Amino acid sequence: MRTAHWGVNSEGAFLSSEVIYQRVRQITCANCQQVINVAMQKPFTQIECPHCKSKLNVPAVLGPFLLLDVLGTGGMGAVYRAMDQSLGRFVAIKVMKKQLGDDQKLVESFLREARAAAALNHANIVQIYSCGEQSGQPYIAMELVSGGRLDLMMENGQQLEEAKLLQISLDVANGLSAANDVNLVHGDIKPANILFDKHHVAKIVDFGLAQFVNRSQERGEIWGTPYYISPERARGGKADHRSDIYSLGATMFHALTGKPPFDGPTASDVVVARLKQPVPDILEFRPDLKKQTADLISRMMATEPTVRYPTSASLLADVKEALAAAKSSTTVKSKKSVTVKQSPAQDASGAGSDAGGAGGGKGKLPLVIGLVAALAVAAAAVYFIFGKKGPAVPQTKGAPQNSPNAIQPPAAPSMSGGEPFFVADGERALIAAMLPAATQPQSMIANLDAFAAAAAIPKGSGRMWWIEIIQGLGQRVAGQEGPALELWNNVAGAKVNAEDSPNHLPKNLARLMMSDMQADQFDKWRQQQSPWYGSLAALFRASELLQKGKYTEARPLLDEYLAASGTNPAWPYGLQPAVKVWLAGVDKFRADATPAKNSGDQNGIRAKWDSAKKDMLPLFQKLDPIAVMSDLGPGSAVAAQSSIATDKKTVEAALDAEKNGAMSKRDYTAAADNLVALNQKLSTREGREQLANVVNQLDRMDA
Repeated sequence: MRTAHWGVNSEGAFLSSEVIYQRVRQITCANCQQVINVAMQKPFTQIECPHCKSKLNVPAVLGPFLLLDVLGTGGMGAVYRAMDQSLGRFVAIKVMKKQLGDDQKLVESFLREARAAAALNHANIVQIYSCGEQSGQPYIAMELVSGGRLDLMMENGQQLEEAKLLQISLDVANGLSAANDVNLVHGDIKPANILFDKHHVAKIVDFGLAQFVNRSQERGEIWGTPYYISPERARGGKADHRSDIYSLGATMFHALTGKPPFDGPTASDVVVARLKQPVPDILEFRPDLKKQTADLISRMMATEPTVRYPTSASLLADVKEALAAAKSSTTVKSKKSVTVKQSPAQDASGAGSDAGGAGGGKGKLPLVIGLVAALAVAAAAVYFIFGKKGPAVPQTKGAPQNSPNAIQPPAAPSMSGGEPFFVADGERALIAAMLPAATQPQSMIANLDAFAAAAAIPKGSGRMWWIEIIQGLGQRVAGQEGPALELWNNVAGAKVNAEDSPNHLPKNLARLMMSDMQADQFDKWRQQQSPWYGSLAALFRASELLQKGKYTEARPLLDEYLAASGTNPAWPYGLQPAVKVWLAGVDKFRADATPAKNSGDQNGIRAKWDSAKKDMLPLFQKLDPIAVMSDLGPGSAVAAQSSIATDKKTVEAALDAEKNGAMSKRDYTAAADNLVALNQKLSTREGREQLANVVNQLDRMDA
């Protein structure tokens, strides 16, 4: 049908989904060019041209868009295939219900999230072209994707072939990684939100809309898809990138086995089952799958977020490894593997999606959990504090696979086994045992022995390894390098079973202490870890540099370790008081020796050092005073600490302004919105983390 001429009347009409549009009075047949009166025809129905008998669709109008077909409807609105008349291109347009447009705060949230998502331009994310309001209704116009949807491939319990599903998952993980890079979270990854283009490249849809729904849940309900929602979301918490990783893992489980990992007659039953039962072993349903695939999904679906991959980017390496293994496999493909079904209903961006609210495929359970489910969830929750798992660690360049210096990637966790971890009281006792490290590291070592005995921590356990790791640092600071290396070597060479995968964390840190990683290798690895583990690794790497006399390289890492705050778990930061004391002595020397440095009196510098080092621990006594007094470069402690401090002051100043502004009027949403704009001005991870914490607190206050 060619849209050469349209007539539009002035009266609106309502769809069953309560979306308002304007009727079209006339259309022009593209075949015979005859004008046809369609004023009495229902929009989106097919008619026959009375002149040439061609089949034509009756469109409708919403602002600058010609709505050509309804691709899906649902609880929050409808999705249409449309023509953007201003740009002359086909789009998918998602229009919210009219009643949602009556809530101005929700509309503002919707438009803000949509604009943030529109900044994403990635091959694996459905591109958002524009967003706005028309006739009081918010809408999003986006890329029209015509290759089908994952949920349609999974209809009737179909099982996808392993390599095919892993390739799809790799596409999705790439999209999530790009979003994660700009601190954007989807919040509702599921099969219906994974679309395909004509080349069968997977694309994620509904970034902005999922976040809009998350904002609306502050009203006391939880929106999501129960088959794929993460445990922390089910408890009423906010989604983050690890929630997306969980949801992708659950989607992969469903696609490979033909059934969701947890099921039940109601949405609440599904969620409670997820929190009370361990994640099922996918190999029980698909024994033909490669171990790499099973381990990958097991880790993605870990109940505890800190055990999952810490970032979407860190997920990619393991997906690629599993895909390579699956492609090389000679295992007979499952008889239930399928190809994409093509149908007109698939020609949509987000049709049938219930996160975006524009639909819900057959058999999907919309999730609206109230107080009863929340209480059941709270009763089932188990909190782990100590020893959460980080991502796979890259092999040290040049080290043989079986070398003591090789960094082995940890296996994926099995939620049915593994080390028990310290609860809050044990964590506080552990931190207390570390306090003497400031001036008496040998006393700390004795305290940790007593702590282990009192807690009945078995030898060779993951918890004991952590204690030995910290004791090794105490030995190094006390000048006992031999005993330190012996402790770390024992941990580095220990065997770790797959079901005890969190124990790979101390093992990998010990291996780092036994190897000689280049600075760029170390930094790249460390920044892929969970924040607490990366901070602890920075502290240990700094100790290695100090051992080699490299103060100017060690200082930025020590300052970074000190800058972290409000992090869970807390025990990795139990040495912060000690590090402050260690550096206070060095800083005092630098201040006292500055006049001698300015006058070029190296003998004066050394004299000041001889006096100052008597009060320092052996690790610092061996430093070269001239190097300690040298100007610190752009990557130095001063520069790093200054950037972090500047970012934190920026956040604090903005928060103070909001306290006298929107917060004084109890408009916490406005305060949060104002603060979000700061993100682009912050240059450090610590600053962005502090901003995220402040915004989350304001969101909770508003709720």
